[in-house]
Amino acid sequence: MKAFTFRLEPILTMREGIRKSALGAYAHSIQKCNALEKEISNLKKDLLFLQNDIAEQRAKLFSPSIDLPNQASILNMEDQINSKCQNLQKAKDDEILKRKQFLEADNSLKSVVRLKEKQQIAHIEDQLSKEELEMEDIINSRFNFNSNLKIKNEY
Repeated sequence: MKAFTFRLEPILTMREGIRKSALGAYAHSIQKCNALEKEISNLKKDLLFLQNDIAEQRAKLFSPSIDLPNQASILNMEDQINSKCQNLQKAKDDEILKRKQFLEADNSLKSVVRLKEKQQIAHIEDQLSKEELEMEDIINSRFNFNSNLKIKNEY
């Protein structure tokens, strides 16, 4: 039986590389989103802690001169949270794009793999049918040879 050779093996290898790099980019974008979500969570906890601390200070003594920097700190923290939320939205959009690119690369690879499998099955079937024909030829040749021997022996 002849060995199977897939003529599109370089394309298969190339598409595997593309899929691998797309998977890496997608994983990186997921990590970036997770890191931003964690940062936002930490900032919200810090804001809550700051607000509680300011509320305790106000309960003891309320002075507008002291309260002004506190309000500025709260606004600064809220601006940081809003900025991180915008960055997170951009990162999620990027994650969606990277996911699409990965799925396209994965589907492209799978199509070549399916083609290889089909060609391999066709090759095996073709080789088996050739072997069957060769076996039939051998059997027929032996039968004819044995028949000819019997005929010669009769004369």
